[in-house]
Amino acid sequence: MTRSSRWSSPPVAQRLLLIVSVCSGLAGLGYQIVWTHALAGTLGHEILSILGVLAAFFTGMALGAWALHPRLSRTPRPATWYAALEVLIGLWALALAYLLPAAGNWVAAHLGPSPAPLEHWLFAFGWPLLCLLPATAAMGATLPALERWMSRLREDGWGVAGVYSANTLGAALGVLVTTFVFAPAIGYARTAILMALVNLACAGAALYLGRAASAPLDTSPLRAPSLGHGESSDVYPPGAPYRGALLFVLFITGLLGIGLEVLVIRVLSQVLENTVFTFALLLVVFLAGTSIGAWLYHRFARRRDIVATAGLLLTLAAVSTLVSAGALVVAPSSYQSLLLAEGLGPYGKLTAELVLALVVFLLPTLAMGALFSHLSQALKGPRNAIGNAVAANTLGGALAPPLFGVLLLPNLGVKATIVLIAVGYLALLLPLNRGFPRFSLVPAGAAAILLLAPLSLRLVTVPGGGQLLAHRDGVMASVSVVGDRNGDRHLKVNNRFQMGGTSSVYSDRREGHIPLLLHPEPRRALFLGLGAGVTFAAALDHPGLKAEAVELVPEVVELLPHFAEATGPIESTERLTIQVADARRFVASVEASYDVVVADLFHPARDGSASLYTREHFQAIRGRLSDKGIFCQWLPLYQMDRATLNTIVRTFLNVFPNASAWLAHYSVDAPILGLIGSNSDIRLKPNWLVNRVHARRLYEALRRIRLHEPLALPGGFLGQGTALAAFAGRGAINTDDHPVVRFQAPAFAYDKQRGSADLLLEVINGVTAKPDDILARMPDDEWTLASERLVAYWAARDQFISLGTKTRPTRDPVMLLDQVEGPLLAILRTSPDFSPAYRPLLGVAASLHSSEPVKAWNLLQRLEQVAPEREEAQALRHRLFN
Repeated sequence: MTRSSRWSSPPVAQRLLLIVSVCSGLAGLGYQIVWTHALAGTLGHEILSILGVLAAFFTGMALGAWALHPRLSRTPRPATWYAALEVLIGLWALALAYLLPAAGNWVAAHLGPSPAPLEHWLFAFGWPLLCLLPATAAMGATLPALERWMSRLREDGWGVAGVYSANTLGAALGVLVTTFVFAPAIGYARTAILMALVNLACAGAALYLGRAASAPLDTSPLRAPSLGHGESSDVYPPGAPYRGALLFVLFITGLLGIGLEVLVIRVLSQVLENTVFTFALLLVVFLAGTSIGAWLYHRFARRRDIVATAGLLLTLAAVSTLVSAGALVVAPSSYQSLLLAEGLGPYGKLTAELVLALVVFLLPTLAMGALFSHLSQALKGPRNAIGNAVAANTLGGALAPPLFGVLLLPNLGVKATIVLIAVGYLALLLPLNRGFPRFSLVPAGAAAILLLAPLSLRLVTVPGGGQLLAHRDGVMASVSVVGDRNGDRHLKVNNRFQMGGTSSVYSDRREGHIPLLLHPEPRRALFLGLGAGVTFAAALDHPGLKAEAVELVPEVVELLPHFAEATGPIESTERLTIQVADARRFVASVEASYDVVVADLFHPARDGSASLYTREHFQAIRGRLSDKGIFCQWLPLYQMDRATLNTIVRTFLNVFPNASAWLAHYSVDAPILGLIGSNSDIRLKPNWLVNRVHARRLYEALRRIRLHEPLALPGGFLGQGTALAAFAGRGAINTDDHPVVRFQAPAFAYDKQRGSADLLLEVINGVTAKPDDILARMPDDEWTLASERLVAYWAARDQFISLGTKTRPTRDPVMLLDQVEGPLLAILRTSPDFSPAYRPLLGVAASLHSSEPVKAWNLLQRLEQVAPEREEAQALRHRLFN
C-alpha cells in the first residue's frame, strides 16, 4: 500500500479529520480569549462592554453558520471550503493583532468617559461585531464544514457528535494553553499570531486530506434514524413539523446553557479566588464536559428514537441543573473542606477550584453536549449540513449573557434564575412531545421545592455577632455591607474583597491626604476607585479642591450612605462628583487635567485589576497631569509577593523614572506602599506644614490621622529613582499586550507562603532614602539640622516596623508593656520625634493608672527622660496623679 493510499483510507482520514477539528477548536477559543481581552481593555470593563464583546462573537458565528449553510449543504468539496475558512480566520487574526491595539485610543475617545447606556451598548456590541465579523463568521461555518466532510467519510451519516466533541475538546485545550502557557510567556499578540499559524496548518492539512476517497453523498447507502411516531429524519422539507421545533429547541438550549454558565461563574466568584486562572478552569470544565457529553452520545446513543432521546436528555439537563444549584448552596463549605484535604499539592487552592468546578459544572455540561449532538443530527438528516443548527444554538448563546446577566439575575436573584433554567429545559418537552411526559413531574416538583426552600445562593460571610446590613446582586458583582460585633461596617464585593469601611478610616484617610499634601496647591483631583468612600472624602478637608471619583461597580455607589458617618456628605457636596465608569477608559478619554490622581488599592490577583497596573494606563494618567501634577498608586503589600511588586515598580518607573515610594502607615498586618510619580520634583521644607496647611479644618483632619507633625509626612518616604530601580531589578514590565501581573499575581493567592510583614521588611531594608531626595534647598545650618532629624526619624521608623513583626498581640497592658517598653524607649532615643513609638507608651501608662499606678508613674518618668523636649508625658502624669 502506498503512502497516499494509507492516508486516503476513510478510517484513517476520519481520525486525522478529528485531529484537525481539535486544532480548529483550540485556535478558536485562543482567539476568543485574546480578542475579549483586547476589546474589553479598549471599551472598558463595565458589564455592557464585556457582554457586548461576547454577544458580538457569538452573533458573528451564528451569521456565518446561517449564511453558508446552503452552500455547505450541497458542496461536494467540504474540505476545500473548510480550508478556505481557516485561511480567512488566520489572515484576519493576523491583521487584528495589529489593528485592534492601534484603534484602541480612537475607540476610547469616541465612546467617551461616561456614555449613555444605550449608546454604550450599541457601541460595545457594534464595534466588536464589525471588527471580528470576517473571522467569527468563518468560525461559525467551520463546524458545519467539518461535519459535512466527515459525513462523506462515513456510510451511516453520523458525524455530528464526533466532530463536535473533538472541536469542543480543542476549545478546552485552547483555553488551557492560552491562559496557562502562551499568553503568560509571549503575550496576547504573539499568541494570536501563533493561533493564526494553527489555522493555516489546519487549512493545509484539509487540502491534503481532502483527497481521501469517499462516495458522493447522493449515492452513499445512508440510513436515516427513526424520529418516532412514524416520522423519518431522512429529509426535512421547509415547513415540516419537526424542523421548526428542532430549531426552536436548539435556540433555547443554547440560551439556557450559556445562561447557566453565566450564573454559575457569578456565584463561584463569591467563593473561589477570582483570578484569571479561576475563570479559565471554569471554562475548561464547561467545554470539556460538553465534549465528553457529545462523545458519550456518539458512542452509545446513535440511531435511537429521536423524540424519546430528546425527552430523556432534556430531563437530564433539568435534573443536573437542579443538582448544580444544590452544589452551589454548599459551595463555600465544600471549598473550605477541599482546602483542608491532604494531598492537593503545592497549589491546593487551584486544585480545589478545579474539583469544585467539576462538581458544579460536569453533569449539566454532559447533558448539553449530548443534546446539541442529538438535536443537530436529527435536524441535519443524512444529506444536509448542520449550519442552521449551529446558527440557532449559537444565536441563543449570544442572547444569554444580557438576558440572564443583565435582566434576570439582578431582578430575580440567582436561585430563582437557575430554577427558571431547569424549568426551561422541561418546557422544551412540549414542542417535541406535544404533551408533558409523566417522568418530567419529578424534576418539576424538585424545582418547586428548591424555589420555596429556605436555601440561599446569596453567599455572604457574616462575622460572629455581626449582621448583613445591605446587599445588592448587581450585574457585575454582588456587593454587601456587613456589620461586626464592634459596630463597624465593612464593604464587601463578591464576598471575597473587603473594600474599606468604618474600621479602616485611619488608613483610608491617609491614602487620600498624603498625595494631596505633596502637591503645593491642588485645585482638581481624580480618585480611581471609590470603595467605602473614606479615601475620597479626604478631598473635603482641602479648601477649594474639586474632586471626581470613578467607580466601576454601580452597587458600590448605591451603598455609600451606609458609611456616611465616616465619609461625611460626599454625595451631596458640589465640590465632589462620582462617575460610574471604567477607570481606564475614563482616563484615556476625559479631556480635563488634574493636579492629583489617586489610584486605590487594586488586588493584583483579581481578574481585571492587572490592567490598572499596565504601562499604557500609567502613561494615560501622566498625560492627564498638570505641570506640577502628582499621581499616587497605592499598592496592597498584603495581597502580593515580591515578584509582583517588582513588576509593578518596574512598570511605574518606566513611565515615571524619578518616582518615589511612600508608606501609608506603619502597620505590619496590612502594609500599604505608595508609588508617587510627578511631572516635577517633590521637595519639602522644614516649615512645609505651616506653609501648606492654612485651614483649621484641614489641620484637625490631619491631627486625627497623625499627619499634623512636620516629620510625619516626610517620615513615610522610602526612596526614589535609582534606589527603587535597584530594588525591583531587571525583568519584564506589565503591558496591555503582555500583562505579566495578571498571570504572576495569582501565585500569591494560591500559594501564600510568607506573611505581608516579610515583604514590608524587604522593602524598607531594600530601598535606601537620602535626605536630598525629598528636602528642599536651604541654608547649610538648616539643612544639617533637618537632614539629621529626618534620617533619625527614618531609622526609628524601620526599628518600629521590625518590632511590630515580633510583638505578640495582647489586650493585657502589663504583658504588652513587658514586650515593648524597652524597644520603644530605644526607638525614642534614636528619634524623640517619632510619635508612633511615643503614643503607645502614653496609652499603656493611662490604662495602668488604676491597676498598676507605680508602673504607670515610672513609665511616664522614663518617657520624660528619653524625650525631654516633648510635653505629653509630663502633662499626662500631672493629670493622672494630681
